[in-house]
Amino acid sequence: MPISLYRVSKIAISKLTYDQIALDGRWHTQGTPCIYAATSIAQALIESSIHCNLQLLHTQTTVLRYRLPPVEIMEVPSSELPSSYSDLSYSRECQEFGTRLLREHRAIAFSLPSVLLPKGRIIIFNPLHPDIKFERPEIVTIIPPVNAQVYR
Repeated sequence: MPISLYRVSKIAISKLTYDQIALDGRWHTQGTPCIYAATSIAQALIESSIHCNLQLLHTQTTVLRYRLPPVEIMEVPSSELPSSYSDLSYSRECQEFGTRLLREHRAIAFSLPSVLLPKGRIIIFNPLHPDIKFERPEIVTIIPPVNAQVYR
């Protein structure tokens, strides 16, 4: 049975490429292809909210589903992570840790602790892993912008 992973994006699917190749992130350095995802739509929305404050609510948002064949997701225990992993700001130490995991092709996908949800985990998968097979993501739903007057 395929594994479904979810990602929230403001980017139209036709323009979607590997996640954040041009940018760095919590678990990778600039130029390292990877895709950040979650195992539920709700968690994907929460995880993406940290990057855009409430701006996410004011733009059309797309929820994407990636279907991966059954693969083992390598769970990285908190005890093996850099001490700064739970800081809200990115640390070079965490970026280098994740980049090393991705470049060494240790696993197709990694499960790492969420910074926002104490018992939650995020999934990062490597689109360049030699054993990965996945199809283009499908649009699960499009969330329309919330009317700004709701917040006044």
